[in-house]
Amino acid sequence: MKLRCALVIVCACVAWAQSITPKTRCVHIQVVDLGKIEGSSLADRSGIANDARRPLSDDQHASTSTSSPPLGLTRVIFETWVNQFPPNIQNTNIRIPFTGSVVVGWEGRTAKIQRSMLDYIKHVVIGYTMTIELMAETDNYRATFSDFNVLNDPDIKTSEGWEFASPKRYPNAQILGDGDTIALDLYSDSSTGYRSVDYIRFSKDKRIVLREGMPRDVRADSGEFEVAGARLRVDGLAVMLVMPQNPLHGRDLWLYVPGYGRYSLSFKPHSGAGFELAGNAVGNALVFTVHGNVFRIDCSGRIPAAGSGNYNVYARWDPKWTPKDSNVRDQATFGIDPGAE
Repeated sequence: MKLRCALVIVCACVAWAQSITPKTRCVHIQVVDLGKIEGSSLADRSGIANDARRPLSDDQHASTSTSSPPLGLTRVIFETWVNQFPPNIQNTNIRIPFTGSVVVGWEGRTAKIQRSMLDYIKHVVIGYTMTIELMAETDNYRATFSDFNVLNDPDIKTSEGWEFASPKRYPNAQILGDGDTIALDLYSDSSTGYRSVDYIRFSKDKRIVLREGMPRDVRADSGEFEVAGARLRVDGLAVMLVMPQNPLHGRDLWLYVPGYGRYSLSFKPHSGAGFELAGNAVGNALVFTVHGNVFRIDCSGRIPAAGSGNYNVYARWDPKWTPKDSNVRDQATFGIDPGAE
């Protein structure tokens, strides 16, 4: 079957929502309703022009439609956040700090979302493709990511001096369901620490509730894990996790997963010890990504002992590590690392 395309944006708006973290802002929101994807040849897009500088309204759908594909009722919500929003942006020539567009096509039970974004703060055009497949006999989706050449998007128009980029790292294929969120780093500037991130959430809720912000580092005098009643998913698939009888409490945590190795986790960056920023912990959930694999730990209680905030998690990976006891090498398990340094 030939791939059919339609411009399907339920909502696209600029959002200068401030988080509890200074200088952190949600700069753009777009929502794609998988239950309302309609067919269109895109031969004439004049009626649904997707000007990246102008938010679209709810009624700007494809004018020529056919039957909708069986992609369920889930909405895909894209929240774009930056960690260094210019404090004096009102005094600059930046009218809109971040804008974007999406083009959605489908074939059978698979939808392909091509996403293009313009970062007016850094003068960068970013593009990527997310392919979503509805899994048979479930309400879950299989999502994969790949590059998208934004030069192929006729709606993206920039001036000279702009940089074209794609995310440097993509997660492996993910199994996602209602309420799941995956973070995708869009662009970073190591010289200034600037970073933009897409938080992609699957939701059946018609309400759009913004996240509270981007994660931050814990204070120097805090930063301990509290782990009890944990459940583990790797790339969206449940993995049996053997927990100690007593809850775990400590500054540095380790997780062993058969076939993946051992991951040392910390709220502190441990400069020079091989740790890299890998994810975050908020409430009873901890999510981190290493080498494209996304690990999600859900507990019965709050994980960060520091409080109810959203905190950065740093990880160090040892792919060759295995337990000394050969009888437990096929079991995923946790422990407290006595010294991550």
